[in-house]
Amino acid sequence: MTPLTISPTSPALGEVVSADFSIRNNASTPITFARIGAGGRGPNCADWSCTSYSDFPLYETISLAAGATYTYHAERTFFSEGQYFAQFVYQTPDGAWYFAGSRVNFLVTSALQLPQPLQLSTQNPAQHNLTFATFTLHNAGSQPLSFQKVGVSVRGPACTYLDWGCGQIVDFEFSENVTLAPGQSVPFEMWRSFADVGDYFAQIALQDAAGVWYRVGDVLDFTTVAPTPTPRLSPWKLGVHYHPVWNEQDGVRLALARQSGVELVRIAVAWQLLEPNFKGGWDTNWYLPALTNVIDEANRLGMQVLVVVNEVPCWASADPNRNCSIPAWNTHYPARNNQDYADALRKLVQLFADKVIAWEIWNEPNDVRFWQPQPDAAAYSQLLQTAYTTIKAEASGEIVLGGSLAGADIDFLLAMYANGARDSFDALALHPYSGTVAPTECPNLRSSFGCGVEAIHTMMAWNNDAKPIWFTEFGWSDYIGTGGVGSAQHLAFLQDALAMLENWEFVPVATWYNLIDTTSASGTLEFEDHMGWFRPNLQPKNSATWLRERVLAPLTNKLYLPIIRQ
Repeated sequence: MTPLTISPTSPALGEVVSADFSIRNNASTPITFARIGAGGRGPNCADWSCTSYSDFPLYETISLAAGATYTYHAERTFFSEGQYFAQFVYQTPDGAWYFAGSRVNFLVTSALQLPQPLQLSTQNPAQHNLTFATFTLHNAGSQPLSFQKVGVSVRGPACTYLDWGCGQIVDFEFSENVTLAPGQSVPFEMWRSFADVGDYFAQIALQDAAGVWYRVGDVLDFTTVAPTPTPRLSPWKLGVHYHPVWNEQDGVRLALARQSGVELVRIAVAWQLLEPNFKGGWDTNWYLPALTNVIDEANRLGMQVLVVVNEVPCWASADPNRNCSIPAWNTHYPARNNQDYADALRKLVQLFADKVIAWEIWNEPNDVRFWQPQPDAAAYSQLLQTAYTTIKAEASGEIVLGGSLAGADIDFLLAMYANGARDSFDALALHPYSGTVAPTECPNLRSSFGCGVEAIHTMMAWNNDAKPIWFTEFGWSDYIGTGGVGSAQHLAFLQDALAMLENWEFVPVATWYNLIDTTSASGTLEFEDHMGWFRPNLQPKNSATWLRERVLAPLTNKLYLPIIRQ
């Protein structure tokens, strides 16, 4: 037998440690082991009766022919300091265990350190809202420390304390393939929400290069609680998105919005119509006069105007397949030159600065339908920065809305921060759509109204961003097919959403999409065509009738507080 060796002889925390030995069958018949390997105990165990198990991997069903030699090699990592011992152990087919050779004693030292132990952003996170976990690992040793995964394991809410075998696994997301160079410190930050109220416990978890899991540092326990609404102190504005028809009917339709309690109208400006053929070639014959009429009419009726600008003209488009001689191009590719887009905004600001309250930069850049060939937070951030600088240079008091996020897209928001966009918008534009899910329900953060909004707000606060959030689109469809919720839920979801807004001080504007149902260009009606308060013939839906009653209701009725405020 070649004696057991442990290498390195004095390993550091988190360092890969190998155990090696070999044995020879000197008998004339085969020998079979049920299991064989290097057993271990520690830290700080006196003998094998100690229950601090620290075995190296044990291999099963090993057979040695007469005269054959078996070489054992296994690796593992240690995450507790102290004295350990290891020894060659084997189990015979009858289940009996035996030891052979001499014990090898070794000391595990603290190369892996926790200069910042595990911390949670709150000991009592609100149900469905974000909780942040942070910690820092430091390699104080002389060799790199490598891990397949690093993160935070969590169990709860109905688990026996410290029962890591409990099936209620609600871990934070793990970082993969992490290596700490000698002397390097690496901070970790991760987030998640918890769907159930109750008690949880958490601990840093590491998977070493051999695939073995370990937990390090102190265990933190916390309790998720039901959210507590905080009534707002300042008023908010009800808005609605409006698709102009570019004729005298615009006045009639905008009047319906005002009668529904709307204080702000969102209008999409198509850059391809504003500046269709070449840079500086503004359409002053039809588009600009028609746009001016709509904005003026909204103002005349007492409504503020929010403008969103998208749809790139062919001459400015980054579409690689554009052919402007036909013309043929995809209007949802960004511009080749961000300044061209910004200059179009400059022109609009020059014309409408005293008539438009805010400028929304693009529409849903995190949705492939509106940012081709695929969403790109870095590219959008550059566009936003250029547009913001240009608008502020022209009129410093204008409000610039950034993001225009479809759903509670936290990853896209964080990417915007990472790409320098934090100081390039005055408020975050958000479209908290939830499909057919009620605003009070939370199947997931990205596609939920209430908890999605809360999550975005919490993430902004965590990143020291105290800007308000404007809903520049939200709503549900009363379509009776796929994607719709039907007439009754259309009204109920509207009522619930407006009630929830009474607890969101950080949302000063909420803009419903859409005022009037539309008809798809293909002629087939789908759920997005049924988002309005009014039908195409201007007949009011239940939601429009309720909004009108809400405007006229007495102040004593809390549910029907009028939205028109002086």
